[in-house]
Amino acid sequence: MFAPGPSGHRLPFSLPLSLTSFVSWPAIIVMLVAAFAIAVTTENRSSERSRLADHGVTTIARIDKVDVPGRRRRDATLSISFETADGTTVQGNIRVNREFGKRVRDEAAPSTIKVVYLPESPGVVRQADEKDPAKWRYLLAWVLAGGAIAAAMVRLRGRG
Repeated sequence: MFAPGPSGHRLPFSLPLSLTSFVSWPAIIVMLVAAFAIAVTTENRSSERSRLADHGVTTIARIDKVDVPGRRRRDATLSISFETADGTTVQGNIRVNREFGKRVRDEAAPSTIKVVYLPESPGVVRQADEKDPAKWRYLLAWVLAGGAIAAAMVRLRGRG
């Protein structure tokens, strides 16, 4: 009824030998640590974005410098400066998509961008109309954690 597993025990399904050799405890641990790290960093970014949405202040920032990296990275970095509501000048960096960075870099006149910052911490600044990719990061964390749990179950089932 059950096919013999790699260690001779009977499993309700047959596993190729390469699958059980691929599923190792270090790989399972790495998957769990990666899932946890992605979830924690996504939570930190989400809380920052929710604070910006709750009580962030929108202003216009001057773009001082544009850094568009090579093909490997999808984001460009803009060095910006803006004045807060109390008149303090703040300088910082924000990431934008590559295409927007190229457009800004190729313009001859100094450009501006609409940004949102936290009044209590003006260094926390984001592009005003930036989309939140948190749901995809959470999905990736859940897929990694689920894969690690499934791999651990396969590993434990194979040992009998």
